[in-house]
Amino acid sequence: MAQQYLPTGSWEVASLFPQVVEETSYGIVPTNAAFFYPGPITEMNDSLETGSLKYRQIGSRDIHSMIKTGEMFSFEITWNPIDSVMFDYCINLPGVGTQNIGKSLTFLIKQKMSQTGALVDKYVLYKGSVCESIEVEVTNTGAVEATATFICKDITAPATTHGLAGTPTFISSDPGTPIWTNITPGSNPLTWNATVFDTASFGFSVTNNPEVIKPNGELVAKFVKPTLRDVEFEFNSWYAFPDLFADTKSLTSRVLEYKLSATKKVVINGAYSSNWETSRTTGATEHQMENVSGTGTTCAVVTYP
Repeated sequence: MAQQYLPTGSWEVASLFPQVVEETSYGIVPTNAAFFYPGPITEMNDSLETGSLKYRQIGSRDIHSMIKTGEMFSFEITWNPIDSVMFDYCINLPGVGTQNIGKSLTFLIKQKMSQTGALVDKYVLYKGSVCESIEVEVTNTGAVEATATFICKDITAPATTHGLAGTPTFISSDPGTPIWTNITPGSNPLTWNATVFDTASFGFSVTNNPEVIKPNGELVAKFVKPTLRDVEFEFNSWYAFPDLFADTKSLTSRVLEYKLSATKKVVINGAYSSNWETSRTTGATEHQMENVSGTGTTCAVVTYP
């Protein structure tokens, strides 16, 4: 018998935008949960990897069967920020501020999906979500764009009810808060060693290297805990001053700041430029640029001025 279904698309998620709430403990959503909205999410990719072993026996060239050893869930989102809340959950060390990598999150979407030939609203929950890494990029032609990868305890099967305790408060419509763009902070957003550098492209990333703790007897992760943090950055500028070349050659520690909005900036302390590049070509119709990239010791999104 042919399966009855109707195709569905990402626009069908509009019944409830992807939204987030901090958990009371790992994988547990608070009663009367109040969800928040990080900004327009432009892409969301889910992944399930079923751990397995190939079982063979003597006398056969083919495998006998596959043995399930566990489940591993992850997903990736790309969004245009309207505030720094999600940054804090992805960047701040455990115990730093009220929102940090030591807290786990639940994501929720409500999407129309096919059921016996009709489109029905269904909920999907992403429980026990911990940020593995975040990348942020700002170019002179667009908005601030952030991409984060999360490891989570479970991605629930789509269901017609959310199953949350109490009366959750959902974000039922786009609040209309302006997204951050390259012009939101105004002129001179980037400083290196307290000196302003014009830039056409700036980016940074933070990787938390979380460990998935799954003891014997457990089907899914019991904990996902951050370990060592890695901070990296890159930006370009018009080739005019020797500062960036000299700092790269000497591997001198500097402070790198970039204003993301009118009130928030990322501060990377202990910024070491370890790579400097420039290019000259006879056919170039653009002015010469220099590009630097390197590693920072700490990173935080803070309020200014």
